[in-house]
Amino acid sequence: MSDGPKVLQKIGLVRPLATAIGLLLSTPRSGRAAEPPPASRKLADAITVAEGPCLSARALLPLIANWLGRSEIDARLQGAVRSEGNEIVFRLRREGTVLGERRFPLRGDSCPTLLAAVSLAIAVSIDATRLESLGLVSSGTLPAPAPAANPMPSSPGPAETPPLKSSEPSRARVGISAFAQGFVLFAILPKTAVGARLGAGAAFAWFEVQGSGFLTATVTEPLASGAADMTLAAGQLDLCVARPSMAAHPRACAGASYGRTSVRGQGFDPAALDISARWAALALHLDARLFAFSVWQISLGADVYFALPTRLGVLSADGRIVQEKDLGRLGVALGAGPSFTF
Repeated sequence: MSDGPKVLQKIGLVRPLATAIGLLLSTPRSGRAAEPPPASRKLADAITVAEGPCLSARALLPLIANWLGRSEIDARLQGAVRSEGNEIVFRLRREGTVLGERRFPLRGDSCPTLLAAVSLAIAVSIDATRLESLGLVSSGTLPAPAPAANPMPSSPGPAETPPLKSSEPSRARVGISAFAQGFVLFAILPKTAVGARLGAGAAFAWFEVQGSGFLTATVTEPLASGAADMTLAAGQLDLCVARPSMAAHPRACAGASYGRTSVRGQGFDPAALDISARWAALALHLDARLFAFSVWQISLGADVYFALPTRLGVLSADGRIVQEKDLGRLGVALGAGPSFTF
């Protein structure tokens, strides 16, 4: 007998076998008819982002959408992202049930690096829920894509924290800061002067209050037959608005300064007496924090002073005015130094 009929017979068995396998693969595992895909909604409606350091909906949501490759997700999902202490926390729910929570410690990474890790972890968590609904992964096995993220709990208990409310962004923590600066002061004293400033502040989301004190080094100005040594010491209070979600943490402040200038005469005969006068000014302050390392940064700032009229002079021993000099009405101070945030 020839081999032809056997080959044809084997080939004839392949087609119905392939058809049967195709039917088995196309049948849902549960044996029920395939369910229609769930409703979807926009990512901005499903993920709530509380403003905080390095954190804003405008910066985070486009990154999540980029990782997902779409701007809509399962309408049953609800996520919330917020700052908590030195961490960024993400919690994911489906129809009110907590699927898990991830925490991302703030370790001094730049804001773009941190947001990239957070957005990737959120995107993978959302996609993992799709795999679960298709039966490709089991409940509680959402992957942890980024080393900075802690694994999501596999079986959230009934005593889970209550769902995050939309009012939660108002519970932002108060940030405390302290700083030290060296600065150069132009156009207030008769000559350019260097000085030092110490201060501290408190931040409430985008609003900050800052107090500081500064002292200039002595500058010497020729007066009459001698010279006068002049210094300026003052305190300053600023009210600031800030953008903590940006990497450089830019701030714009308005405030006031009050202090005293002192003058000591040199080279007069008889010896001149020391005198002092009040000094007051309105201040505009701008600064930014660069090169962040954990809790400390390098702060760069500029102050513009609008001073009230101040006149200094040197008196002789018998009370006569040897010579007077007006201080500048408009001046600028440029400073830099370490800033610490707690």
